Amino acid sequence: MIIMIFGAVFMLAVSIFIHELGHLLCGKLVGVEARIFSLGYGKGIWKKRIGKTIYQITAIPIGGYVLFRGDDYSKNKKPKQGDLLATPPLRRMIPVLGGPFANLVLGFILLFILELSGDSPSSNRIFIEDANKVASPAYFAGLRTGDLILSVNGKPTESFEDIFTNVSLTSGDPIQVTYKRNEEIKTVEIVPNLYSAGGHPTIGVMPYGERRVVATFTYGEQISHFMANVLDKEDKSSHYFQEKIEERKTEIPEELLKQHEIAEREKSLRRRALSFLKDGDMILTVAGVDVHTVPELQTELGKHQGKTIPVEVERKTYPLLTPWATEKVTIQIPVLGANVFEFWNIEHPKFPELAIPYFRLDSYDAEIENRLSNLKIQNQVFETADSLSAYLKTNSGKKEIWIGNMKYFADVNLKPIGLLGFRASMKFEAEKLQKDSTVYSSLVGAGSKVYENVSTTLKGIGMLFSGLLSPKENLSGPIGIVQIAGISLEYGWVTYLDFVAKISLALMVMNLLPIPMADGGHIVLYAYEAITGRPLPRKAIEAIFRLGFFFLIGLGLYVSFNDVMRIF
Repeated sequence: MIIMIFGAVFMLAVSIFIHELGHLLCGKLVGVEARIFSLGYGKGIWKKRIGKTIYQITAIPIGGYVLFRGDDYSKNKKPKQGDLLATPPLRRMIPVLGGPFANLVLGFILLFILELSGDSPSSNRIFIEDANKVASPAYFAGLRTGDLILSVNGKPTESFEDIFTNVSLTSGDPIQVTYKRNEEIKTVEIVPNLYSAGGHPTIGVMPYGERRVVATFTYGEQISHFMANVLDKEDKSSHYFQEKIEERKTEIPEELLKQHEIAEREKSLRRRALSFLKDGDMILTVAGVDVHTVPELQTELGKHQGKTIPVEVERKTYPLLTPWATEKVTIQIPVLGANVFEFWNIEHPKFPELAIPYFRLDSYDAEIENRLSNLKIQNQVFETADSLSAYLKTNSGKKEIWIGNMKYFADVNLKPIGLLGFRASMKFEAEKLQKDSTVYSSLVGAGSKVYENVSTTLKGIGMLFSGLLSPKENLSGPIGIVQIAGISLEYGWVTYLDFVAKISLALMVMNLLPIPMADGGHIVLYAYEAITGRPLPRKAIEAIFRLGFFFLIGLGLYVSFNDVMRIF
């Protein structure tokens, strides 16, 4: 944890410091004098004047800032030589552009170092999980695990990053995908799914490589479990509140009762899992069987419903200090039984176009009773998951089903699974491309990556404004960036430096956007002054900056709120 926090803080500090250093050096280039150059924010604990500039280090050396002399439009006084506003507007743009340019240089240098050190992107080989193939447009188009995707809409895809980028930036129209299998090359048409969990178009493929399931708990769940073990080991508080709710059940709206029931069920599952597992535990084997994905884990646990079995995990030895020191631990865990109700090859008797390849209901779904209220099988209704489970144990196969007022025929199946109660995430090591690196190839490779990152960011911003990408799912603030930086450091220095490079390039793009208060907003004002021969009225500039300030504050609060909700 500590090393992860350090890595995140270092990343932000370097990216912002380099940005401000670019402003300072380019200011000196055109004769604009800086009053203060600060490493960090707040009161300086070390200061030294060199020329007309005070250089300082603050108690919180995260990022920094440069304060140019005479850069305030609100002060109604005549600029002096060396002031920012005394410099002609076109030359004035150079110090402003210096910050984004420095971020560009930092991103390029880091990517060049990674290219030169032999870092390779993930290969263009794909993985389609068996349990998710029914929701994969690529699978229905004929692609399978192990295929190499060569191009998307004619654009070569040498790595999985190319595949992800080219698909994500489509508008949902059919795309042409060329792939290779056993030396045979084919081209198919695929319609991307626009309603993916990530909020971007997808064809339902993942990078090829080694996968492991990781037990994940939010900080809120961990703190709650710790406090409960200290203050309320027997969970008397939950029983007390449940009794009070039962006493006043008729007075409480049904919707609130349902929300409480769902919350208590989730809380019970997490508390149960936290009694055996810790955040970050990586599942290796279940009852001696190697498992790699969540469906594999659930299927294997389903063979041991209601039993206590050995689960081998790789656990962080010192989670508060470092994510890299681990040990293998075997834990005896009771398996919570559950069922999946599967509906295959769903067909409408009159309209073939209404066919659905697959549909499932989960017995552990908090909304299962509501979902069952719209379902009939052979004219039988089921009020609970247990009643449907009992029916399907002896009556699986081709059945007449009703979903609402629509009649279908489907192959109905009961699949037993097992749960441990944790929220699963994946640890993944992608298959890498093999390549030889030279100075020239590294320069070309770094330049190509810079172009790809910048163009992808710009296209992504356009898709956010057009509504094709979800802001909630695709925007992160400082909290989210810090969390991702820590995770990237856990994967190793190569992944971490690659993330720092991408953040630096993203800072360049974001600062160049024509937003008041940002560098791009200043450039627009200076361009207007250069064209018209006079600046905007002082009150207009103040109003624009005030609008930009509230916009940035609002955006920061929005993305930070989403970041916090993801963590807790």
